Amino acid sequence: MSEKIVLASDLDGTWIRGSGEAKKKLYSAVEANRDRITLVYATGRTLESVSKLDIPLLPVPDYYICEVGTAIYNSDKTPLKSIQSWISEKWPEGTQAKVQQLLEGIPGLTSQDEVQTSRMSFDYKKDVFPAGKAAEIVTAAGFDVIDSHDRYFDVLPLGVSKGPVLLQLLKHLNTDPSKLIIAGDSGNDTSMFMLGEFGSHGILVGNAHSDLKEAIKDCKNVVAAKGEGTVGVYEGLVRLGVLSE
Repeated sequence: MSEKIVLASDLDGTWIRGSGEAKKKLYSAVEANRDRITLVYATGRTLESVSKLDIPLLPVPDYYICEVGTAIYNSDKTPLKSIQSWISEKWPEGTQAKVQQLLEGIPGLTSQDEVQTSRMSFDYKKDVFPAGKAAEIVTAAGFDVIDSHDRYFDVLPLGVSKGPVLLQLLKHLNTDPSKLIIAGDSGNDTSMFMLGEFGSHGILVGNAHSDLKEAIKDCKNVVAAKGEGTVGVYEGLVRLGVLSE
């Protein structure tokens, strides 16, 4: 495949999981084709957390989609203002306090300490936290919810997550969704796989969580890789004709 594509990958469990050799193979192959690959990291991490990653040969992406899709940055780590404004408008001042009030008294839920842009993220204890009840409360108030890894509960602006923000980025780049390939392993990647209905392709790595597998079982254009993490991403890119063996 010689045409230009956008490659958007989750980090933990996907792009940065694997042996040093496996990472080197994937990263080197992608870097050798950067003239035709626009690279996007789509992660639940904050930009600060991503910046602290100390992984040899880790490519610098063209864009960072952070905090489960509620923050987006250019390669130089400055906000991509047009899309960030679109996100921020959906999370006006005072929204965090409103969410805290909605979830006050819910057992097993602890707010994460890190600075959050346009979301509220929590850790929870699976055997105590009533995830279904909490999700009903929050969605009834007009927010979106992502429950992932059986430990993270994210409250997001309505209509904002990795997938919708990727669509906004494709519009910014004047790129058709059919030129997008995504890769992921957990529940907060679900909305990226949903873009298959617009013609994009997805790589489901071999270590994908059961909640993601269930959520995307009817999604189109999904390559189920056998390999885990970086091995699975490489496998998927070969099967899609982006890289050679």
